[in-house]
Amino acid sequence: MLISAKEIILQSIELYKKNTHLFIKYMLVLFIPTGIIAILGAVLGTTGQMVYFYGFGTTLLLYILLIILGSIVGLWISMAFIKTIYASYENKATPDMKPNFLSIKQLIIPAILVSILNALIVLGGFILLIVPGIIFAVWFAFAVYDIAIDNTKEPIQALKNSKKLVDGRWWEVFWRLAAPGLVFTIGAMILQKLISWPLNFAVKTAIDSSFSFFFLIALGAVLNLVITLIITPLTTAAPVILYSELKKVPLGTDKPTLPDQIETPAEPPIK
Repeated sequence: MLISAKEIILQSIELYKKNTHLFIKYMLVLFIPTGIIAILGAVLGTTGQMVYFYGFGTTLLLYILLIILGSIVGLWISMAFIKTIYASYENKATPDMKPNFLSIKQLIIPAILVSILNALIVLGGFILLIVPGIIFAVWFAFAVYDIAIDNTKEPIQALKNSKKLVDGRWWEVFWRLAAPGLVFTIGAMILQKLISWPLNFAVKTAIDSSFSFFFLIALGAVLNLVITLIITPLTTAAPVILYSELKKVPLGTDKPTLPDQIETPAEPPIK
């Protein structure tokens, strides 16, 4: 029987508790690229705001390049972390960080391509009628996990493998993805609100364009990022656990066979 959403939440928390030191090490590494992106976004604003203030010049180009580079490095670290979580959940020896990063290096291009394809497919679904976008998002939710964990190097094959895991039990998978994500996200939002409230008050009292103003803006972005990274092992562990359990429980084996589905032996022919 497929693991329940409640059990996924509990297993994610338990896995975090058992591997806190290891998971935090990965989050500290992940803090470098995500921290740069968060500070740039908070201080310089969105790409649209950059165009408005600086135009299409060198500053905008450097800003975009840093965002792209930070995103690629962040994806690299996240994939290594996914592999580590999977090994921990399966009670296997967790790889050392440096060899783990090196082993993931060859999978970065497939992961980037599958992320782009996934985004385009889901976006196309949302443009059509919204509902197809949600369906596609669940179908292909495990494509990156398939690449990181099972070393699938073909993006299209990774998408197919993900869809195969979901086919025939879309609603079950949707709920098991949505419920843990919602619980952990609400927890992160509550913590972020508690921290951001006094900072927002301080920002309002600071003089615009002053050093203290930009410092408080950057500090708020960093603190929000820290909370996000603290919760990230939980939000990452939940789909990894579901991915593992979906592979263990192929379609049709998670439900008991009903009496009327059992074939009745044919009567012997009458001579």
